[in-house]
Amino acid sequence: MVSSDAPPSTSSAIHPCLKDATAFMSRGVPQRLKASDVRKAALLCEESFRGSSLLSYVFPKAEARDSGVVSMFRIFVKYSMMFGSAQALFDKEGMAGVACLHNEESGNSSLSRLLRASGPTGLLQIAAHLPTWSRLNNTEDCLKEARDKHLGARYLYLDVLAVRPDLQGQGYGGTLLRHLLTCAGNRSAPVFLETSTESNIALYRHYGFSVLETCSIAGMSEDIRLMVRPDIQST
Repeated sequence: MVSSDAPPSTSSAIHPCLKDATAFMSRGVPQRLKASDVRKAALLCEESFRGSSLLSYVFPKAEARDSGVVSMFRIFVKYSMMFGSAQALFDKEGMAGVACLHNEESGNSSLSRLLRASGPTGLLQIAAHLPTWSRLNNTEDCLKEARDKHLGARYLYLDVLAVRPDLQGQGYGGTLLRHLLTCAGNRSAPVFLETSTESNIALYRHYGFSVLETCSIAGMSEDIRLMVRPDIQST
């Protein structure tokens, strides 16, 4: 690997396209998550989102945050595995990033789907954190109102995009996002997401998303931005 600070020699300069290809190969190709990877994916998500304003709001008590967040992401990952797509990137150290996308339709009950994805163990975990799920429901009410206003009866939801902290800023998130959006292009539906992290907005805009609405929740330190990428087959 050549340092970006080192000027290339005239005899060995690498064409920019080859640099992009080399970077892509170093990050590998996204792979569908297996059932045996669910806990690893949940742990990676907890590590990636640690300190976020949304999770601090949902889990106000620090002592319950770590285990509660892992349980929550475990359910989210299983949900996407059942009703959409959950993909991961791996490097020599193990799992490097996770992305989850699933379809939502007005005729489907998200609650019944959630209970199916949770399973008996997940239901016990939800019961152990009922105040937390109540606060999560507060955010969902705000987001649902915005989704109903801006989106049609059917859309795709980018539930999770997480990269191991030591690899953030190195293109892993973009690789996962490109892969999922390529798959989404075959489903003829807009893609929706929300983020409370200001630095993420530029990344999502680069891939065709725009901010639909800003949602403010009492007690939360940062606003949630609702973003959508239109159905490219209808534009």
